[in-house]
Amino acid sequence: MGRISTYLSELDLEKEELPPLETRTSFALNREDEFDQVGDVINAMTEKLSLSHRELEKKVEERTARLRESETFLNDTGRVAKMGGWEVDVATKEVRWTTETYRIHEVPEDYKPPLDEAINFFHPDDSEKLTKAIEQAMDKGMPYDMEIRFITAKGRQLWTRTICAPEVVDGKTVKLKGMFQDITERKQAEERATRLGRIVERSLNEIYVFESESPKFIEVNHGARASLGFSMEELRSLTPLDIKPEFTPESFEEAISPLRLGDKEIIVFETVHQRKDGSLYNVEVHLQLMFEETPPVFVAIIQDTTERKRMQSMMVQTEKMMSVGALAAGMAHELNNSLGGILQGIQNVQRRIKPDLEKNQEIARELGGRPGKSVHLLRSTRDSQFHARGTRVWRTGSGYR
Repeated sequence: MGRISTYLSELDLEKEELPPLETRTSFALNREDEFDQVGDVINAMTEKLSLSHRELEKKVEERTARLRESETFLNDTGRVAKMGGWEVDVATKEVRWTTETYRIHEVPEDYKPPLDEAINFFHPDDSEKLTKAIEQAMDKGMPYDMEIRFITAKGRQLWTRTICAPEVVDGKTVKLKGMFQDITERKQAEERATRLGRIVERSLNEIYVFESESPKFIEVNHGARASLGFSMEELRSLTPLDIKPEFTPESFEEAISPLRLGDKEIIVFETVHQRKDGSLYNVEVHLQLMFEETPPVFVAIIQDTTERKRMQSMMVQTEKMMSVGALAAGMAHELNNSLGGILQGIQNVQRRIKPDLEKNQEIARELGGRPGKSVHLLRSTRDSQFHARGTRVWRTGSGYR
């Protein structure tokens, strides 16, 4: 019984879970009763241990499931963000990668690269910079955060961001832990934005960006600054009304109200701009309101129409001159037709009064004793000269005469 009590105290089993033990003072136990009690104790202990084992297994399964969920969540998040993790044991130089890091490198997950081989994935022009940063992290515990070019195992060139946070114990770096991210899309977007910014800045068209509420200028490109003669610092304190003398605050607000209300996506109108020296020039304004920006902004693209206006004026004058020329040509044609008929009649008369014509001779014979007079008449008519003489044409209310 003493040994049984010792076992119970060591196992810290609750006494109410075991069958009660009768003391020797109440009655004497024979040997068979002792074995029965020992069996009961062992059964209780076994049941208790089995229950504890099942509870332990359940807890292990629950924690394993949560761990797998966390790992899945981490992998999914890394895949979406194109972000992986890495670790280097400073003593052994052993490199460990997460699933997304393997994916970015485009290598299988059983690939175990040494440190120097892992560095070789980076662009040759950037690998030296990375090597120095790793050495300083190992020797001095200095962290780093850099954006450098990267070449995958399949030869694709990427932009990556790599961050290192050294783990220092007793003043000595024992591990390098960090993040590794594919930032190619962001870099390409930044490059496109930079390129677009250069194009907009160098455009000969005037481009203005101004606030929706103020509305002070936020950005004005080189073409606009050159046309107006203002610097960017000066323009930041101005509004469109300062360079559009034809507008008042009320009329300008009325003009842009269709954009504010969403009735139109763009409005186009003509006005004049006033330069810093006070001179004016004609412009055509294409204005939009960008609700996508926070806060919303107006974007105006301006074309200088001075030359176009001059050409239009010249074309109008040319058309007027062409109209006058066409009218004069028509009048000349009509006069030529009339004069042509008159001239043809004169030529017919001249031809018919020739003395040698048989018809004229018959007429002379019919006149009898007066042939000389007939001949004289014919000769005088033949010798006559016809001259065209100019005349004036007056325009009246009903036309020309």
